[in-house]
Amino acid sequence: MVALPILTQPFDAFLGEDQSKSSILLSLAYSSGGSSNLYIDKLGRIRQIDGYAAVNTTPLTTNTGASAVKIVNLFPFRTTTAGTFTRQLIAVIDDGSDEWELWYSTDDGATWNFIADLGSTSVGRIPVFVQFGDLLYIVNGVVTARVWNGTALSSAGATQLAAPTITDAGAGPLNGTFLWKVTPVLTNGSRKASSAASAVTPLQNRRATIAWVADTDTDVAGYEVSRTRGTGRVLYFNAYVNGRTTVSFTDQKSDADLIAGRPLQEHGDGPPTGIYICVAHRGRVWWLRTDTFPRRGYYSDPGDADSVWTDDQYLDYTEGEEMGDVITGAVGDYEGMLVVGLERSIFTVSGTGRVVGIEKDWNKRRTNAEVGVASHRSMIKVSKGARFPDVDGRLVEIPANVVAYFTPLGDIRIFDGDNDTVISSAVADTVRGFNYAQRRKVWVLKDKSRSHLTWFFPSAAATECDTAVTWNHELGTWHVW
Repeated sequence: MVALPILTQPFDAFLGEDQSKSSILLSLAYSSGGSSNLYIDKLGRIRQIDGYAAVNTTPLTTNTGASAVKIVNLFPFRTTTAGTFTRQLIAVIDDGSDEWELWYSTDDGATWNFIADLGSTSVGRIPVFVQFGDLLYIVNGVVTARVWNGTALSSAGATQLAAPTITDAGAGPLNGTFLWKVTPVLTNGSRKASSAASAVTPLQNRRATIAWVADTDTDVAGYEVSRTRGTGRVLYFNAYVNGRTTVSFTDQKSDADLIAGRPLQEHGDGPPTGIYICVAHRGRVWWLRTDTFPRRGYYSDPGDADSVWTDDQYLDYTEGEEMGDVITGAVGDYEGMLVVGLERSIFTVSGTGRVVGIEKDWNKRRTNAEVGVASHRSMIKVSKGARFPDVDGRLVEIPANVVAYFTPLGDIRIFDGDNDTVISSAVADTVRGFNYAQRRKVWVLKDKSRSHLTWFFPSAAATECDTAVTWNHELGTWHVW
């Protein structure tokens, strides 16, 4: 009898779809490969995803006409009043024809209450929500931004005084093109929203008289008059006018004296109509992208989400390579920065928005990311310590907080503030086959209890999400669902 030789082969990597590789890594051996609806628990045991139980006894239909619908977004909304939490689940339903409705539930979706129908122009649109304090803001790329306070829906923006009128007051020091706003001040010293802006007024060696209609609020004690420089768009405090019924002021302050005043922070104008994306960052709401300005993002006044100065408070994310590109997503408060994704690039914005001299201290920078973002809802922040298999199957631990996102190239990447790295090599074939034409529908779900991030996307020629891949960022495994 002849003893057969024993061949020992060390395995240190496993690539799932890269089957030509001959090595295996233990954590990747736990990946489910071609099987579906499985996950690995913290002890390495294979578990089945049990699925979901129906909550509604009957399907949700439209308020008018009882049409069948698709739920195109859900958002958990919470308000706090006197230490008491009120929780609501907000749903947007779309009948694909002429109704696009907002509903809310106070029992996790078992029963629903109608809020409003935003009409046929919104059909097919995917909404974006942002909660700011106890208010929920809603945009969809078509309508005026809406705000929900838990009981009533309204359009974003404050009630403003009419624009002041400007008349020539004779010879003086004003040279340039100017704008004015008037801000009512209450008896307790707080400011209301400013008036609409005056007409653009060119002057040469003149003074100007500003006149406005008195505020009907009897708590108003007087008015602050603010003005731009002759070559600028920032509004600075010019003068205080005492008395609610005193409604005119003659301006003869030079630009050099003007810029020593407080920059206006109560502009009162609502965000532009047709905003696609809204996100909270540094105590403001950033309103990103319209059809007219697809690479422009407006930022609100500090602490006042729906008060925007559209003439000046915006950043344009356009460099040579971005011509023709559009903003597709954003993440706020990432390492002190706003991350703005276009389809082909990623920008970061640092700073506070404080006016230094005549400039604001925002620092906008195009990063080294090779590609941008497929959709706003495909972006999510991930804490340091997460793991993923690299292209060679080696387990890599991420040393810093990152943003993970789905790209238009059909892969999933992480962004560290400057560079991007592909993390989806183990499910490359599945992800690469997504339907690019439906990229705006890609979204990610976070399951904190299982350390899972799941991206849902339409495959091949599908028009709705029918495929999902899950990243267990604790074990560094991928699963096809």
